[in-house]
Amino acid sequence: MLGAGLRFGVAIFLALSLAACATLGNRKLADLDLLQAEALTAQDAGGQTGIAARLGKPQSEIVFSDGGRVWVYSYVRQTPKWQNFTNVGFLFKAQSNYAKEFVVYFDRTGVVRKWRLSENSAEEKTGLAYQLARKPRDEATLAPDARDRGAQ
Repeated sequence: MLGAGLRFGVAIFLALSLAACATLGNRKLADLDLLQAEALTAQDAGGQTGIAARLGKPQSEIVFSDGGRVWVYSYVRQTPKWQNFTNVGFLFKAQSNYAKEFVVYFDRTGVVRKWRLSENSAEEKTGLAYQLARKPRDEATLAPDARDRGAQ
């Protein structure tokens, strides 16, 4: 019976290891809320220098001909759903997606002129059952003259 208990323990350990979140981008952005963003972009907060000190180098930067620039910071977290780790996971596979983006426009002197902090959460269903449920029923719903005649 010890062997079965050991196998069960190993299975639980592997499932928990696989269930970890996948993240991409600037982890410092994950904790940034609206009040912190307002304080970070205030006129006396240090502009580019202050933001770089708090968040580091941006993921992307756009420089304009007038010397202004835009910095973009982003963070994405994907978390698998519990059903992914069951016997029918391939049918009902899903994940939660969370994204946050911080965009800052600086004038040529490095002073913050505009900024935006946005967040988005969504559930993505990728299992076979979800895909079949979404598949369009073209042949059944189209009028006979609207069907593809290339195969005739």
